[in-house]
Amino acid sequence: MITFIDRTLRRAERFFLEPIVPRAGFAVARGHLDGLVLTAKERRAAAHVSLELPEGAIEPSFDRPNISGVRALEDRLRDAARRLGLSGAEVLLLLPESCFKAYVLLFEEFPSSSRERDELLGHRLSKLLPQRPADTRLSYDVFASGGKTRVFLALARTSIVDEYERLFARVDLHVRTISLPTLGLLPCIPEPADRTVLIVNIEDDSISLLAATGRDVALYRFKPLLPEAPASSTARPAQFVTEIQNTLHFLEDREGRHADILYIRGPRAADGSDGLAFYKERLAIPVNPIEAPFPISASGVERAALAALMGHLS
Repeated sequence: MITFIDRTLRRAERFFLEPIVPRAGFAVARGHLDGLVLTAKERRAAAHVSLELPEGAIEPSFDRPNISGVRALEDRLRDAARRLGLSGAEVLLLLPESCFKAYVLLFEEFPSSSRERDELLGHRLSKLLPQRPADTRLSYDVFASGGKTRVFLALARTSIVDEYERLFARVDLHVRTISLPTLGLLPCIPEPADRTVLIVNIEDDSISLLAATGRDVALYRFKPLLPEAPASSTARPAQFVTEIQNTLHFLEDREGRHADILYIRGPRAADGSDGLAFYKERLAIPVNPIEAPFPISASGVERAALAALMGHLS
């Protein structure tokens, strides 16, 4: 599991492959805040909370300030911490995917020393992101891939990270680790290690897709949704179907992999179903909902919202 920032080390660019995982975490999105606390020994759900956020309180972005409703967000966060019994705790924080730039890179050879890795990744990033801001924080995880090496690499702006860290500090919570929600969904998948899965994470403002065979992550795609895009009952799902089909074709054409099954995490339908009927009718691949990786007493909507946190913390 990749983690983005470990607060025990203060360097702006450092890689943390095996950090200590906190037992509490929060996921912040445009319209909601989710929190989870695990038991200390069994690491099972002890308490959870899901709160709606005022419209416009958060506008996720890689390069622009995110938090406009500081007071409202602080009040919600303080309420969530109180409900979870957290004070002075170190926590995991999942930020919206649009706060990051993330890539899956393939290397024939990958050096073992940190200095050589930094230089190699810096060179590749200069091609992917020529105007890379100077204040970016960077983290990566390494996966063996058929005799080669894949690297999942994520970047975020220090100014954006600091916004959220200051907010949590105001309610006596200390951000130990920051990561992307979609990465936390991989531990929720029960498929054998030799099967290739495509994970689809649908948020109010974006869609993220992650393909992996076991721990071998083949690709990651993120696409924001335009505010003016139609949001009818079928227009958005149709757009998602197109993105899924394009990703499946790319996976086969460029990576030589055929996805065996599709897992979707997205908004529940108004009738309380998992909302996947639309996709099952239009995609020539088995479609399943993403389930929580361990038991939790929560509604279907809450389990879907908490799945990424549960995956990261488990």
